[in-house]
Amino acid sequence: MKTKYSKNLMDYNQLDSKIDRIYHDYLSASGFSLTTMWILYSAYTGERTPTQSEICETWRCSPQTINSALKVLEKKEIVELKLAAGNRKNKYIHLTDSGMELCEQLVEPLIEAENLAFSVLTVEEQENLIALFQKYSDALDHEIQRYRKGAAYDTKAN
Repeated sequence: MKTKYSKNLMDYNQLDSKIDRIYHDYLSASGFSLTTMWILYSAYTGERTPTQSEICETWRCSPQTINSALKVLEKKEIVELKLAAGNRKNKYIHLTDSGMELCEQLVEPLIEAENLAFSVLTVEEQENLIALFQKYSDALDHEIQRYRKGAAYDTKAN
């Protein structure tokens, strides 16, 4: 039996895809992947130097994905990786001087565009958007985990 797919869900998924495409198109000329950009974004905007594991957690990427992107950035001398105290696997991600220049050219304009776009919403709308997106993403994560564990779906629930 085919599961019902609502117009609202279709609209949401298309908007989510549109946002992904906006980021992808922005990065296409730079030659950097979205994962690489999120690493640079975190290293550039963070109040402190992030670790590989923090990047994985923050952006919900696998360690393998982050490690591959970091190898590219390290080879291009955009970042330097330094061991975290007491942990040989986890490393701090430091921007090099050329990494800072790249972030000023690539990440800074993106942040400005995001801020301007977000400012079309009132503070209340921003907070509601974040709260609703968090609620939906938590629920989706929960349902996917249930599915992976073999739990049957009750399509009439909620």
